[in-house]
Order: sequence, then C-alpha cells, then structure tokens
Amino acid sequence: MLDTTEIGGKAKNFPTTQWDVLRAMRECTPELKRQLLDGLMSRYWKPLYYFLRCQGQDYEAAKDLVQGFFTACIERDALLMADASRGRFRTFLLTALTNYARKVHRDENAKKRRPPGGMISLDELIGDEDATFEPSSNETPEHIFNRAWAIDLVHRVLKTLEEECAQTGKEIHFALFRMRIIEPALEGTKAPPLAELARRYEITKKQAGHCLLTARLAYQRILRDEVNTYALSKEDAAEEIQNVFNMFGNKKQLF
Repeated sequence: MLDTTEIGGKAKNFPTTQWDVLRAMRECTPELKRQLLDGLMSRYWKPLYYFLRCQGQDYEAAKDLVQGFFTACIERDALLMADASRGRFRTFLLTALTNYARKVHRDENAKKRRPPGGMISLDELIGDEDATFEPSSNETPEHIFNRAWAIDLVHRVLKTLEEECAQTGKEIHFALFRMRIIEPALEGTKAPPLAELARRYEITKKQAGHCLLTARLAYQRILRDEVNTYALSKEDAAEEIQNVFNMFGNKKQLF
C-alpha cells in the first residue's frame, strides 16, 4: 500500500544559523575555518555574482571578485565582524562584497586569489547559464541579487525534498509535486490533471492528492528550516518567506 504519510520526520528544533557558523569561525582551526567558508561560498556565491554582473562587471571580473572576496574573508577574517543585531545576514554579505569590490584594483596579481592551503574554486560552481547571464536594464543590481537569492533558496529546498523523498521511499510524492506544482510555477506551464498523473503512477486520484499534500507540507517545513539558518528570529523568518513569496510574483504554489 502506498504510504502517503509525513516525509522527513517531525519538525526539528530551530536549526543552526549562519550567524552560529560565523561565531564558530572565530575560535576554530584554520582548516575548519576554510571548510566553513567553503560552505558559505557554495551557498551564497550566486546572488553575489549576479549582483556584480548587474553593476557592469563582465563574467570574468565578477567571478574573480567573488572568489577574491571569499579569499579575503579567510585572510582578513572579514566575515567575523558580522553582527546579527545590525541587520540580516544577506544584507551584511552584500555590503561586505560592495566594500571589497571598491578596494580591489584589477591587475593580474589580484585575479583568482586563493589562500594558502586551497579553497573551493568558483569555476567548480558556476554553470553555463551563469556564465552567459546578461543583466536586464529594467532591474537594479539589488533586485537581481534578491531574486537570485530567492531562486537559489527554492532550488536548495527542492533538492533537500527530493533527497528526503528518495531516502524514505516516496519518490512518487516528489515526482507528483514536481510535475503538478513546481514545474508549472517556475516555467509558467499548465499543470497536468491530477487524474492523469495518478494513472501514470498507477495509484488512485485520492492517493495522488494525499501524496501532493504530504510533499507540500514537507516542502514548507524545509523552506522554513532553510530560512531559519540565516534569519534573526521567527518573526524575521516569516517576513523573509513573505519577501521570497513576493519575489516570485505571489505564486502560491511555491509557498
């Protein structure tokens, strides 16, 4: 019998935040600090890169500036000055990058800087779509940054949901959620009829509906957990989710 119950277990406690990561970096070894910063870079490089592209930097310049920024964060402990009481983590990152970019002199010695011992390369993270991105004249760099942040957030949530469904034998839940909810919302296509999807997976329409509900609840839980990693409070997390909701044009399917 198809199990349509909860995915991923009960709701967890408020997760470790990015502010906690920064606090840990103040007292850890250089190797652990590099690993923690690699994690931050893997998570947040794209919005910063898109912001710089919209400020007029070309592909190579924007890529090198983001790489250099995170390298400087290791060499100068720049991120350790972050203070949660002064605003959102996203705002802090953007301000720190802007200040860094103003100080950088574009010469061969400044390009592709890496700290001793190595660091994750942006070349390993950047995709063809990012490399060929051309900013729109109708959007400000700040708007592009926030939109890229929101898109990356949703994609991380979907990846986690897919992994949870695979681990719990609920691949059908994710497939139905992707085809019925996510793809129509992100691609602007028409959602296939639920009865058609049910026939494809040889389940009843009622079972398909339960699968969708279970997947949606899991998606919402993962989204809250993800936002809570950098939100200052539960109230701030709720406001952040609303901001992301607005960024996607109020597409209720995603939230």
